[in-house]
Amino acid sequence: MSDIKFDIYESPANDGEKKKYHVRNTNKQTIHSKDLIHEATLYTSVSRSDWAAVVEGLIDILSEN
Repeated sequence: MSDIKFDIYESPANDGEKKKYHVRNTNKQTIHSKDLIHEATLYTSVSRSDWAAVVEGLIDILSEN
């Protein structure tokens, strides 16, 4: 996997609130879920089946919104 490139943006806030910031990915690339799951298992102690469940859940959530 390549390095992640990002920009920092100021989050919208109501009057009087402390400034908050968030990051956005700036290098768009495609990775297949199978490859993402494999990469994640290399760097964590979480099982492949647990990663698969999380990734599939995220795909479902993102496809609905």
